[in-house]
Amino acid sequence: MFNSNKINKKNITSAILVIFIIYFMFYFLFGRYGFIEHSKIQREIVVQSKELENIENSNTKLSNNINSLKSHSLDKDLLDEQVRRNLGYVDKDEVVIYYK
Repeated sequence: MFNSNKINKKNITSAILVIFIIYFMFYFLFGRYGFIEHSKIQREIVVQSKELENIENSNTKLSNNINSLKSHSLDKDLLDEQVRRNLGYVDKDEVVIYYK
């Protein structure tokens, strides 16, 4: 009788230990700060970084265009291009073809 009581305590202790291990493994994988959530956040960081880089490149191009149109460093070709594109001005003997 004493021997079976000892076995039951071992089984209960082992069962509790297994339950804790399963719980912590589940939390490690699927928890709020788990491995899967961390992977999702890392992928989102990569996507957002690429989008930020695209926006910064676009911003740099626009900034360069703005600086080129200022009176102290006027680029006449850029000014002519912007007038033609935005205002639709062309000479009578010209044909304008736009492409993207």
